[in-house]
Amino acid sequence: MTPVLESGLAVYDRSILSPDEFELRIASVQRCLIEHDLAALMIFDSIEHSAGPMAYLAGCCLGGVLLVFPQAAPILITVGAPRELHHHRTLSWMSDVRGAPGTHGQLAAQALAESGVSAGRIATVAMDVLTTAEHAELCTALQRFELVEFDSTYWALRTCRRPRELMAIRRSLSIAAQAAAAAENIYRSGASNAEAVIEAERVGRYLGARDLRLLGNVRDGAMSPMEGHRRQRYDRLIVQVGADQGYYAASTANAEASQRDGAAARALERMVEVARTHATSDAVARAACCALPAGAWQQARAFGLGVECGMTVADTRPIALGDQRGLPEGCVLSLQVLCSDRSGRLELATATVRVGPSGGQRLLPL
Repeated sequence: MTPVLESGLAVYDRSILSPDEFELRIASVQRCLIEHDLAALMIFDSIEHSAGPMAYLAGCCLGGVLLVFPQAAPILITVGAPRELHHHRTLSWMSDVRGAPGTHGQLAAQALAESGVSAGRIATVAMDVLTTAEHAELCTALQRFELVEFDSTYWALRTCRRPRELMAIRRSLSIAAQAAAAAENIYRSGASNAEAVIEAERVGRYLGARDLRLLGNVRDGAMSPMEGHRRQRYDRLIVQVGADQGYYAASTANAEASQRDGAAARALERMVEVARTHATSDAVARAACCALPAGAWQQARAFGLGVECGMTVADTRPIALGDQRGLPEGCVLSLQVLCSDRSGRLELATATVRVGPSGGQRLLPL
């Protein structure tokens, strides 16, 4: 139940991504394994952590290990032979979903032997979800193999968005945009800022969002989550709506047109221009830094400048100064800039962009 309680979902709806999409993903990973001369890939997962790495290939998270081979069919193993194994088999498109008592190392070694892998280099992803004891046991059980950290390569592979993934992101963006528009409309009719945030959530849920993250200037004019019912109406409305419909995207409600060409919007535009293939996260962050006054920059940095998107709200990497990792072509960024104007009132600008050779390409709602 943990994924349901934390994120509102336990499986990625097949109406969003069909089984053949996952088959194509497996094929791309297999080609990558061959190019890097790797005998197999092991992806670890815990139901207490983000489901992104495993769910990208399996379609669900079960708490165990997924093994992908250059030629043979993948194997999805749940540790501990859970009583829900029959149900788990209905969640994934994979045909070989198994559960057995034992440790990660024992079960992985057995599966590797069954697949004819007796030596070589094994790529690993998300080993940080293992406890210290589990990690030590795994290394002992697989001591005949060379374990190779593969997180960065795998992240770049799975964040290069395929066409159907872009459509899913745009569906999430459409939900966020419609929810933000609903907040603007009710605010213009005289509702308080808090009532506008409530309306945004109502519309987002009605449109089918699995998860919603909302912030608004509902408390002393500052951005915060909605807690309690506040009737105070400020002279400006700002609501940020993040919607997850299989993929995450965010939109903003700005009830004054003047906010849309203010300092936040200009800084955001510079970030979009810099977000080109192989640019670093640091370069994108510095674009906002150079476009904002010192005080406004500190405020924007404290709020956060956005993320490199994964599959869920939690499956992201922040855009931050000092991060020298290059942005892979085709990855999607959710960018944001929050700052105060000269009168001290907040401005917020957001954009969802796809990284390309000439800069970020804005994604539009469906």
